[in-house]
Amino acid sequence: MSVSTYKKWMKESFLYKTKVDDVTPVKESVNKRIRIKEVYKWLKGLEEYRYRKIPGVDVRRVTSFINNGLNETDLPISLQKKWGSATYSKEKGLADRFMKERINRKLTQTESKHPLKERYDRLFTNKVVL
Repeated sequence: MSVSTYKKWMKESFLYKTKVDDVTPVKESVNKRIRIKEVYKWLKGLEEYRYRKIPGVDVRRVTSFINNGLNETDLPISLQKKWGSATYSKEKGLADRFMKERINRKLTQTESKHPLKERYDRLFTNKVVL
């Protein structure tokens, strides 16, 4: 590719035309995306997967369902099953369980920050038992 062709291509490209002022800032979301590593560790903690090998594609599917909602059409092509009429009931169920446990954990953490509970905990942790 010659220099003039490259310059022409750069002028027509999307990156060259956008300015810093035109870009809208991305708002920080409260719910951060779940990583594959977190889901894998959670699956290894479950009784039914404790002594079983977990295929990586299953973990990636569950993570995709958690992050993008329980919609099969949003799965990337690499995560879709080859059989056309395949269902993703196992992966959807696991994603649902993961989210329920995550919500319950978050609720218990917020409950533990209650001022009365903190005062009660302080009373019994400062006592010396002889």
